[in-house]
Amino acid sequence: MFKKILVVILLLSFFLTPMFFIARKQSHAYANNENLYISVNTNDFTQKDEKQNNNVTIRSIGVQYEKVAENNHLSLYIDRNPFSIKIKNKVTGYVWNFNLENTEKERLNEEWQRFAKSLVVIYYYDTNFNKRQATIYDKNVNLSFDKIEDGVKANVDFKDIGISFDIYLKLNDDSLDVKVPYESIKDSKGSLASIELFPFLGAVKDGERNGYIFIPDGSGALIRFNKPVKEIDEPYVARIYGNDEAVSNTQENSKSNFINNLTNVSPKRIFIPVYGMIHNVGKDGYLAIIESGAEYANIVCYPAGVSTDFNWVTSEFVYRNKYFQPISKNMDGFLTYQKDKNRFDIKIKIAFLSNNEADYVGMAKRYQQDLINRGLLSPNIIDRNDRGIPLRIEFFGGEMKKGIIWNSIVVMTKVKQAEYILDDLKKSGIPNFLVIYKGITRGGYTGTLPQLFPFDGRLGNYNDFKDFFDGKKVDDVQIASFTDFTTAYQGAGGYNPRTDIAYKINKRPIQFNKGKDLKDYFYLSPVAALKKFEMDRENFKKYNISSIAVNTTPSVLFSNFLEGRNVTRSQSIDIYKKLFKEMHKDFTSISLYAPNEYLFKYANNFLDIPMYSSQYTYETDTVPFLQIVLRGYVDLYAPISNYYADINEETLRMVEYGVYPSFLLTYMPSYMLIDTPSKNIISSRYYDLKDLIIRQYNKVNNALKYVKGEEIVSREILDDEVVKVDYSNGVSIIVNYKDKDYIYNGKTVQAKNFLILGGGLK
Repeated sequence: MFKKILVVILLLSFFLTPMFFIARKQSHAYANNENLYISVNTNDFTQKDEKQNNNVTIRSIGVQYEKVAENNHLSLYIDRNPFSIKIKNKVTGYVWNFNLENTEKERLNEEWQRFAKSLVVIYYYDTNFNKRQATIYDKNVNLSFDKIEDGVKANVDFKDIGISFDIYLKLNDDSLDVKVPYESIKDSKGSLASIELFPFLGAVKDGERNGYIFIPDGSGALIRFNKPVKEIDEPYVARIYGNDEAVSNTQENSKSNFINNLTNVSPKRIFIPVYGMIHNVGKDGYLAIIESGAEYANIVCYPAGVSTDFNWVTSEFVYRNKYFQPISKNMDGFLTYQKDKNRFDIKIKIAFLSNNEADYVGMAKRYQQDLINRGLLSPNIIDRNDRGIPLRIEFFGGEMKKGIIWNSIVVMTKVKQAEYILDDLKKSGIPNFLVIYKGITRGGYTGTLPQLFPFDGRLGNYNDFKDFFDGKKVDDVQIASFTDFTTAYQGAGGYNPRTDIAYKINKRPIQFNKGKDLKDYFYLSPVAALKKFEMDRENFKKYNISSIAVNTTPSVLFSNFLEGRNVTRSQSIDIYKKLFKEMHKDFTSISLYAPNEYLFKYANNFLDIPMYSSQYTYETDTVPFLQIVLRGYVDLYAPISNYYADINEETLRMVEYGVYPSFLLTYMPSYMLIDTPSKNIISSRYYDLKDLIIRQYNKVNNALKYVKGEEIVSREILDDEVVKVDYSNGVSIIVNYKDKDYIYNGKTVQAKNFLILGGGLK
């Protein structure tokens, strides 16, 4: 018995040690079933780039390569047998290899040699549902080529497994546009799982070259070409826009669940379908932008030391998922995979960056321009006046409290009390707000969704709410109603549990449990979400609501396999676009919590923008890539500031990233929520936070008021923990995280502070 207890104690001490945490469980040909990473603090910031290597060897192209296309920026060369590609950047003279030509002297087994040399890698399921790999270097693979305008079309035929498809390669200004049309795919055995293109494009061995890989993890992360991290043996693999809950494997790994439950760690999500690589900072790089098929793609990155000595990154396009099919209530069942392929075209734009563009800032600006060109990003900032930056205040109205016979509501912030707090903050010198009122549905915050109306009379009467949302009692303030068109609680109103709930591929509902004694909740299908909004439109008008803040719906993406109401992940995107397009007809301001790329154009405010990457050990730097892309087009708000351990450092990060502060407030003390589903709100009373709010707002406003609505144009690391950020109006902000002063061009940047330069400022 003692030995058993000792084992349990040792396991707990291991799993709870702060330096360990679980990353999202991945599924990839080279990944294990679980990922255990070591967390370090050194990658919170961005490192100063090493001195450029000006003596980089320019690769030769080789006589076997044929030039098939050329423009002012690029030349495209191919070797037809074996299929190989090179791109010459005519601006810099640099030659990019799309595969590893010579593998014999490398520490690679035969399988990895074929992988590294192959421009195309596919995965398929065998008769035992095992996922297998195939490359163009396998036996009985046929290749054929046709010249097209500005490029070439290749057909790849894996004859032994009955899979073939076309790949179009076409030069377009500074990019290589790659396309695999869905209609070209032949899959005679119905076994195709996924396709990877050019996995070893630009692959770098160990630390042989200055540079890094960029991955869109949270705000953004760099993986520098350093020596391998010995503690890590797992790659980075993450689904763009998050996992599809409708096809996630229902047999979760018990160890992963155990650690996640204990540590409450959740890896950051991917909002944008991009990745890239820099070879010698300020010299050469590329950015891959997935313009079609992103909703079915994983970003796959192997740092040096994980399986090989090479750093490489690619995207895996998934046509079929494996899943568990239960056949009894006891969860007996079997593993199988999707019968029908996911239907989408692969389109990737590989933009080649030159000189000053060849860094992560250049990548972000190139991606920003691509979004604008495709109509996915517009200047949506409403508040461009000079009265100071907006402060986001989320008022928490009331919460459900379970009773023996019936539930009651804990009243935390009445309408009149919210008005009083705003008036008091204005008198304290804060002139500008984005206000969100949540937990106002009759019955409280938890358990009532998707029901939004009527509002709870214990918080205020009809006219109180009407006047508040109309702004009559609070001058010139955006006041938004908090909503969620995806979460549906068991037993709540506002939806049909038979037809509106989304179902998994195994015919079970997408269902979640919030914990002991709380109701389960489901996901409404995208069609039902649109229908719910249509049902509520008149009520929004009735309450004079002209601003809305939408949670969950902008950040989750899933299929629906309810018979007769099937919706694919791609179709879900189209429906959500329609939903938010309709919202723009009714609301002057739309705030979205952590939206995915396909909804950027509909957002006036991006709420809870990530301020960090997941900080896996191999991620050497955290960068504000997402902020650089969106700044100047959408107002950006940080996650709630109530609980920061180091409020000064987080405030400086807001200044550096160009992001506005946020607070969750109640009039009543938060201990009143201790026996409710919102017991995690441990500090929210206005009077307890007032001084902190004013102090943080004033510090951020004293910097960002000079760059309100402006784009970030460059970012330079002057020294460890000293950053200079330049804006489109000529203003520069230098942020010093150090414990000592920093001197810049004769000017002092005080410790733990910032300095404003340029733009006509003295």
